[in-house]
Amino acid sequence: MLVLDTETTTDARQALTIGAFRFCRDIGERYVCIEEGLFYADEIEDFQSDGLAILRHYASKRAAETPNG
Repeated sequence: MLVLDTETTTDARQALTIGAFRFCRDIGERYVCIEEGLFYADEIEDFQSDGLAILRHYASKRAAETPNG
């Protein structure tokens, strides 16, 4: 199963700003997260300054919730 969560701009265009994904496998009667990650749209200029720094800080402080961390 692939799970996506995205954030977009609030204008009518609703352009992608950031997102997260999880790839999970069905193991018996439950799903186990095999891989997860974050992504962002590089054409969003105002996100490049503060937003990217915040995203990188978050990623550096948080371990993946996968069997191998």
